[in-house]
Amino acid sequence: MQFVIDCIVMLVKAMLSVIDLALFIRAIMSWIMPENDGRFAQIIYSLTEPVIYPFRKFAMRFEIFRTMPIDMGFLFAVIAVTAIRALLPSVRI
Repeated sequence: MQFVIDCIVMLVKAMLSVIDLALFIRAIMSWIMPENDGRFAQIIYSLTEPVIYPFRKFAMRFEIFRTMPIDMGFLFAVIAVTAIRALLPSVRI
């Protein structure tokens, strides 16, 4: 049973790593080429938008976050993904 749990934890960590990398790429792309509509940009946006949207929706409820020049929903998403990955137990198989 422990083996199954360890495999699930490893899978979740791997998925969080992919999401973390996609968020990083999205941040870099927004600085370098903010108006990019290419296929690669569409893939990155389709991977990251479902993660960012709930945090952005929450942040927009507060006036202070609406007036900030940066996307606080994005920042909250990065923090949440990092925290979840850190809270998962380390697995060694």
